[in-house]
Amino acid sequence: MAYGRLTLSGGVHYEYDTHPLNNDLPKPDLVKTVLPNGTAPTRVPAKNFAPQIGLAWDPTGEGKTAVRAGAGIYYAMQVSNLVTNERAQLAPFNSGNTTFNFQRGTNAFADFSKDGKATFDFTPAISTSATVASAIPIILAGQKVFIGAPANALPGLTITRTGTIMTNDFKVPYTTQMNVGVQRELPWNSVIDVNYLYTRSTHEFMRDSDIANFFPGNGAAIRLGDGTFPTNAITAFTTDGYSRYKALTVRWDKRFSKRFQYTASYALSRLNTTSTDGFGQGAGMLVNRNVAANFGPAQLDRTNRLTMNGIVELPRGVRVSLLSTHSSGLPQSAVVGSADLNGDGITGDLLPGTHRGSLGRDVSSVDRLNALIRQYNQNYAGKLNVRNQRNPYLFEYGPGVTFNDSYISQDLQVSKIFKVHERLKIESTAQVFNLFNISNLVGSAGLPSSAFNGTLTTIAAASDGGAPAGFRAGTDGGLFTTAGDRVLGGVNRASASAAFRRRAPRSRLALACRAPSSSVCA
Repeated sequence: MAYGRLTLSGGVHYEYDTHPLNNDLPKPDLVKTVLPNGTAPTRVPAKNFAPQIGLAWDPTGEGKTAVRAGAGIYYAMQVSNLVTNERAQLAPFNSGNTTFNFQRGTNAFADFSKDGKATFDFTPAISTSATVASAIPIILAGQKVFIGAPANALPGLTITRTGTIMTNDFKVPYTTQMNVGVQRELPWNSVIDVNYLYTRSTHEFMRDSDIANFFPGNGAAIRLGDGTFPTNAITAFTTDGYSRYKALTVRWDKRFSKRFQYTASYALSRLNTTSTDGFGQGAGMLVNRNVAANFGPAQLDRTNRLTMNGIVELPRGVRVSLLSTHSSGLPQSAVVGSADLNGDGITGDLLPGTHRGSLGRDVSSVDRLNALIRQYNQNYAGKLNVRNQRNPYLFEYGPGVTFNDSYISQDLQVSKIFKVHERLKIESTAQVFNLFNISNLVGSAGLPSSAFNGTLTTIAAASDGGAPAGFRAGTDGGLFTTAGDRVLGGVNRASASAAFRRRAPRSRLALACRAPSSSVCA
C-alpha cells in the first residue's frame, strides 16, 4: 500500500506444525505429580498466528535516501530428537526402544521384561578374555531372545525410574524480530546502510534436570505418582528459555565500476541466551530450574565484527580478490571443575560472582579472575554442600593465561582466465588463507576458541575441609606451598603437571609455564 513516498506492507502468517509431539501417548502415572498437566499428553499447539509489518519511506523524494522498518513474529520448527528420546520412555518397556549397558568384566544378566528374572546371560561376551569374534555370536543370540521377549505393559520410564520426557504445557518457540535502518546513495557509485536489529526468542528449549527433586539442592523430594520418592533424577524438557540479540550494523558498498568493487561492513552486537545448545535441546544448563541464572552472553557472541572484501581487475585478465575479517573474542563461562556447589545435580557450577559468559566480558583480566578465585577459596572451598560433598579448592592463574582471543584473518585470491578458443576458457586460481599467519585458536568443533576454556583447575580439600596435603591456605584465599610460594594452576588439565597455554603460531603449539619468581606452577 503506497501513500506518496511512503509504502506500507503487512500481513498475518499462520503456521501449524504437524510434527508429532508424542501427543498419542499419555505421560506415565509415575510423573503425574511433577508435570503441570498430570498424565495428559503433550498437545500440538494450534494458535501460531504470526503478524508482520513493514514500511519504506523516501524522505526527500530524490530517490537517493530510503528509511525502512519492519517487525514480525516467526515460529520455529520442533526438534525431532526430543520426541524420539521421549518416546522410548513413554512406550512399553522392551517394545524395541530399550538399551542395555554392561561393564566389561562384570556379570551381565539381562532382564528383558523387568519381571525379576534373568532372560539372557551376556557375561561371556564382556569378560576380560572375550574378543570381538567371540562376542558377536553371543550378542546376536541375545538380540533374538530380546526380540522374542514379551513387552512389559508398563512404560519404560516407570520401569527404569529415570529418563527424559517433554513437558505437557509445551509452547512453540518463536522469535520477535524488529529492524529500522537508513540507506543513502553516495558518490563513487556507492551506498551506505545503517541498521538497528533486535531479535527476542521466546519459549526456547531448556531442561529441568531433576523434576522430582532427587538432588536436595532442588528442594524437598516430591512423591511420585506411585507414592514413593525418586530413586534417580528424571529430566523434563521445558520451553522456558529465551534469548536476545541486539546489533547496530553499518555497511558501505561500492558497486563494480572502473575495474573494482569494495564492501566494508561492521557490526556492534550482543547475543545473550539461557542455553548454549545449537541443536535446540536445552543443553548447557549451569543452574537447574532457574532460567534467569542461566542468562548471559552466548558462546558465539562477538561484540565487534569487521569484514572487508574487494575485487580488482588488473590488465591481462588478472583478477585479485581480498577478504579481511576482524572480530573480537568469544566469551567463556568460569566453572569450578566438576563441583556441584548448590547440590542441584549439575556439575561444573559457575564460579561465584560470575554468570554465563563472564570471561572476556565483565571478567576481562586474569587479575579479576584470581580475585574471584581467592574469594571462592575463602567462602566455599572445603565446605560441605547439601549433598554432603566437599567443595574443592581452586588454583589461581599466572600472567601467561589468555582468554577472549580475537579473530583476525586476511585471505587473498589471484586468478587469471586463459582463452583457448571461442567456446573454451580455463581459469587458474591461487589462494592464500590467513596471509599474515596470525594465530587464531580453534576448538574441537572447528569454531573459533580460546586457549582457556573456562574450566578452573581444582584440587580436593582435606577430609576436615582444610587445604590439601602439601599446601596451606593464605589469608587472602590463595594456595601456597609449605615453603611459602604461591601456587598457580594449569589451564589445559587439572593435574600437578599442568601447563599454561600461550598463543602460538599456527604451525606449532607452545606449552609453557610462566610464573613470577615467587610462585610455582602446579
